[in-house]
Amino acid sequence: MKKIRSLIVANVRWRGRLNRSSFYTSLGLFYLFGLLALPLQVVQAVATARDATSLLAVLDGVLVIAGVAMAWFMLGAVVRRLHDRGRSGLWLVLFFGPHAAVVTVISRIPLSEQKMILLAIILGFVVAGPFLIWGMVEIFCLRGRQDANRYGPDPLAGAEDEQRSSGTGPSNNLVAQPFE
Repeated sequence: MKKIRSLIVANVRWRGRLNRSSFYTSLGLFYLFGLLALPLQVVQAVATARDATSLLAVLDGVLVIAGVAMAWFMLGAVVRRLHDRGRSGLWLVLFFGPHAAVVTVISRIPLSEQKMILLAIILGFVVAGPFLIWGMVEIFCLRGRQDANRYGPDPLAGAEDEQRSSGTGPSNNLVAQPFE
């Protein structure tokens, strides 16, 4: 529980580095928090159907605050993951900016202009697609830098040293050892 609490605090503060395993844990916490907010969204839908404006105003406020907190937490996790790769959080603009721009442009095109929408979607795949894929690979797939960088020490350095000393981790010795 203490590890989860320190992970949440570090993600909210946007400081330090975050390895892939902890990033996936952060992603799981993000979805868990979303599931916890789900009953509030169901009550909001019922309140909307019954025109309960006072309850609806309170629920809207609570859900907006929860949404902002969730976005802040997850954005902090992504920035920390980029820190582990030795990159600034501003790389998010390069990775996801073109995609956001294409979505904005497509949403402004009237639905009657189907040819323009199709052209914008194709242009979006050609222009924004490579940046989006690059960002996803950087964040989800690639290992962080193995040395200390300006954002802090390698978060896996202590775990790897501990595995080597206990003999449970990968070994650099390529000679097969006999069973004892």
